[in-house]
Amino acid sequence: MSKEGVLAFDEFRVSSPGIGSSGPVAVWGTCSDGVWAALSIQAFGQTRSLSAEQLESVAGCVANSLQLSCDTGHMRASGPTVYVLLSKGFTSGRGAGTLICFSERRGVQVLEAPGDDPLG
Repeated sequence: MSKEGVLAFDEFRVSSPGIGSSGPVAVWGTCSDGVWAALSIQAFGQTRSLSAEQLESVAGCVANSLQLSCDTGHMRASGPTVYVLLSKGFTSGRGAGTLICFSERRGVQVLEAPGDDPLG
């Protein structure tokens, strides 16, 4: 019986041409043993880096998976929003992670994201 292990990010950079008003989107960061040294997002023609306080709230997020999406919902109070989901994923599903939301109106917010893997 094999045991699947996490190959956690220590450094990453991903980019997308974006959709709608997001414009080009890029996300990059560095991490060591669940301690994030830096995490930045570029979207809506702006670049934002997580504050020291926000980086602390991400501490412990051992991530080997990144999901990038955009809600162009102009009717929402926050306006168009780019979502970055950092999580620990396995072939059986995704464990809990951290959801980083970036909108022009509300800036950067960090939230916990429940997983779908009962083992992770």
